[in-house]
Amino acid sequence: MIGVTGLVAEASIALAEHQQFHNHVRPHQALDWKTPDEYLQTTKDCPSKFRIP
Repeated sequence: MIGVTGLVAEASIALAEHQQFHNHVRPHQALDWKTPDEYLQTTKDCPSKFRIP
């Protein structure tokens, strides 16, 4: 049986994996089929504090 600590750890890993996929792999129609990462790097409308160096 997995304890609460184990479940929280598993959920945390799953969320981090989903966030990685969503922001770095999955293209978005609303972003002209770019990933959020690609969009942030190429848009001039994006404030510089959100750009990835």
